[in-house]
Amino acid sequence: DRFYNILGLTKTAKSSVDFSAPFRQGLMLISHPVAFAKAFSPMFEAAFSEKAFDKWQADIASDPLINFYRKAGIAFSDLGKALGTREEAIPSTLLDRVKYIGPLIRGSNRAYVVFLNLLRRDVAKSIANNEVKRLGLKSVDELGPKFTEALGKFVNAASGRGSLGALEKYSVGLNSMFWSPKFMASRIYFLNPVNYIKAPRTIRIEMLKSVAAAGSAVVTASAVANLAGADINMNPNSSDFLKIKIGKTRIDTMGGFQQYIVLLSRLISGETVTVKGKKMTLGKGYGSATRKDILYRFFENKEAPIPSFLTKLLEGKD
Repeated sequence: DRFYNILGLTKTAKSSVDFSAPFRQGLMLISHPVAFAKAFSPMFEAAFSEKAFDKWQADIASDPLINFYRKAGIAFSDLGKALGTREEAIPSTLLDRVKYIGPLIRGSNRAYVVFLNLLRRDVAKSIANNEVKRLGLKSVDELGPKFTEALGKFVNAASGRGSLGALEKYSVGLNSMFWSPKFMASRIYFLNPVNYIKAPRTIRIEMLKSVAAAGSAVVTASAVANLAGADINMNPNSSDFLKIKIGKTRIDTMGGFQQYIVLLSRLISGETVTVKGKKMTLGKGYGSATRKDILYRFFENKEAPIPSFLTKLLEGKD
């Protein structure tokens, strides 16, 4: 903290130098433990070496199934200047050039990209090869376009890079307005029952396995933390729902799903719970929050840093 404070980059540095990709973007793919575990070593290699980063990126580019991955639309990211090809969490190269802290941020970004790219590649390969065996086909090229497209959507969404549909061409602009719109889309993908109905049988099973594995991980982490003395809030109308609370510190283990579950619960039940535990009925009484207020606050909290700063400036807060 003292080092970051000297540079005047406390918040930026803390949010830019991290290894959160596995249990943030990659949470839904812990249902593939072998591929998940294999990506850790390359991630740390890339963090400390530009050559290692280039090696793993080249390994993906030279994969025998690379054309199939492209056909499926697997989102392999990089660290170039084209913003649309970078991970949403690291949309700029500006901080890479900051003295002292720049190399740390660059290393963190390399780790981020390598982990997610290898995870996407290995999971897609595993599912595709298993489907080829199940159907008695000769190669992945014989898999139909419906399955191939569904596979790409699943792998991307499960690794935090969901499809924006018709808004895809505006993804860079949206990322400057909201904090990670593709990540938001990836979580909505798993919360939308229509996606399970429309998906091919194999992909539907993969989606259910992902939900079950991630859910089990969250429940286990919460149970262990509770046994260790941490507080776990079980009210879905509370912003602390299923967060591990130790003193004033809150740990969200749900990989970006918690906010959507709380939002839906509040809209359906018509109730909310304050941080201090006070229950409130939406729209009841003068000045009380309404469903409209709940939705507004949700999207306000999803603003990117600059729009968020302007909002607080107009409100005269913070």
